[in-house]
Amino acid sequence: MAAIVRLGFFLSFFLLFLALLTLSRNLMYMYQLTAAPAGFSTLKNFQGSKKGDNIKGLYQVKKYLNDFGYLPTIDHNKDDEFDDELENAIITYQLRYNLEPTGVLDFGTVSKMMAPRCGVPGIFNGTNTLNKIWNFNRS
Repeated sequence: MAAIVRLGFFLSFFLLFLALLTLSRNLMYMYQLTAAPAGFSTLKNFQGSKKGDNIKGLYQVKKYLNDFGYLPTIDHNKDDEFDDELENAIITYQLRYNLEPTGVLDFGTVSKMMAPRCGVPGIFNGTNTLNKIWNFNRS
């Protein structure tokens, strides 16, 4: 009888642990989705930046583009350097959102980047997710 009580006690705590673990992961995920857009407002500081510029904090732009699939990797030796990879990522982003593909962080691009959005990458494994969602909804 005592063994059954101990087993029930152990299972109760184990299930509680799993529930709390799941809840904490969901809360962290939700925090990332809701907290990130407020942080995007700092991107306006980089408006007008172009290839060749070296600007303190430009890593934020690279992180944004990396998080949403436009910049595959970030070279931490060039965190604040506006390099070819960043220019290409910005052009891809601009094309994705029907902006003029200048490769410059112009007003339209920065405004679009600062707009609230979901956490789903625009490009996932080299595939444009907007087209897949759009085609799925139209069929």
